Amino acid sequence: MSAFKVAFKAIIRKDNKILVIKRSAKEEVFEKLWDIPGGRMNFGEMPKDALIREIHEETGLEVNILNPFTVWSFMASEDLQVIGITMLADYVSGEVKLSEEHTEYKWIAPKEFEKLDANSSLKKEIAKYAAR
Repeated sequence: MSAFKVAFKAIIRKDNKILVIKRSAKEEVFEKLWDIPGGRMNFGEMPKDALIREIHEETGLEVNILNPFTVWSFMASEDLQVIGITMLADYVSGEVKLSEEHTEYKWIAPKEFEKLDANSSLKKEIAKYAAR
């Protein structure tokens, strides 16, 4: 039986930089690649609440969720498609405290993302953001 999951990611902005986090080797997809915070929505959860929860779980940060930036999709497995929305978000407070899902973080200028090891669709998305 085929299924869909919904995911939300955030381009978190602070002082003209964005937060990027490196996925651990234990992740089911895109392991050891640079990413942006976010994750899958739980059944019954409101989209904004899901993203705030995921950001807090992965980074410990408080953010202000703004507007949608892009919509994307990928096949997580033969019978699971993930539909995702990347939102813009502004840093509000906190120090980055990574969950076990990630091994490193950096605040970088958006144009620097192209040099990092990341999936090609995310590289295109961040390049689009950097060109704004």
